[in-house]
Amino acid sequence: MRSLGAPSSLPSAMPLRSPQLSIAGLFDRRRIVGYCAVLLAIEVALFAFLVAGTHGWITPLDKPTTTDFASFYAAGALANTGTPQLAYDHAAHLAAEEAVAAPGIEYQYFNYPPVFLILCAGLAHLPYLPAFVLFEAATLLLYLWIGCRAIDDRSIGAPVVLLAFRWYSGT
Repeated sequence: MRSLGAPSSLPSAMPLRSPQLSIAGLFDRRRIVGYCAVLLAIEVALFAFLVAGTHGWITPLDKPTTTDFASFYAAGALANTGTPQLAYDHAAHLAAEEAVAAPGIEYQYFNYPPVFLILCAGLAHLPYLPAFVLFEAATLLLYLWIGCRAIDDRSIGAPVVLLAFRWYSGT
């Protein structure tokens, strides 16, 4: 008669969990950075595709497109002309956005506090494209600087991981 213990076909010394079957080994620091690097490469490729589509490089567009930075730049341009209050006037702000980008763009409201106009006015002293690149680069570097300190990691892998998840909250 058999007992109700372990099946007779398994040796009693065999562990129930084999270390080779554990998934914990798939998530060490080196592999996480590698997975994030692959994710980041995929995201950059998708971003390039979206930029090409947004600018009509893949197929012609019915109307011009823009980013929300046009709202910042237009508000800054209004502030530089001595009329910062017009950043909150929808008709005047839309006209400033269209002057910056193109007539017929989708309107991007300026829903920011008046103190943000100081930054926008400074950026509006530059041509649009350099101002956009400066704004994006500065905010990205600030994100990486704060992120690396928040997770207390100064290694080369930390920015890779942070960048892999930055695209989802992008501008």
